[in-house]
Amino acid sequence: CGSGDTQYISCDVMKSSRTTSNLEVGVTSLIMSSQAKAKSLSDTHRRIANAKTVLKEHSAQARAPSKSWCSLTVNEEGVVWRVWVIKPQSLRNSHAAASHAHEDVATYQEFIDGDLQGDIGSHWDVAILEDFEAAVKEIVESAKR
Repeated sequence: CGSGDTQYISCDVMKSSRTTSNLEVGVTSLIMSSQAKAKSLSDTHRRIANAKTVLKEHSAQARAPSKSWCSLTVNEEGVVWRVWVIKPQSLRNSHAAASHAHEDVATYQEFIDGDLQGDIGSHWDVAILEDFEAAVKEIVESAKR
């Protein structure tokens, strides 16, 4: 195992279960790296990324042929979009180049204005995006009342 925190965590996952797939190991290490990235966000975005109360969430694999894993979360502070890019070669070979993750955080208004929608639409069906947009608009409207 390597000396970096992410690699160390991945190795612990691999040691804990002989049946752990490379995909599970990759996703676990990417989750840890995205959590580390959240520490470098602005105060507003950090508050949104770390909010505990989830109002709506959807996690699924991106459209074929992608192996990437995506998560869209609406919490009491805003919207969090996470993508764990899984490289196909890392599924076949545990020593292949590491996959990577990215996280985008938006306020409700930023989400409604379309800041994240292009990226979400490129990974998932438009119906999911429309469902989340309607939910966020409802939250904003209820807050105004």
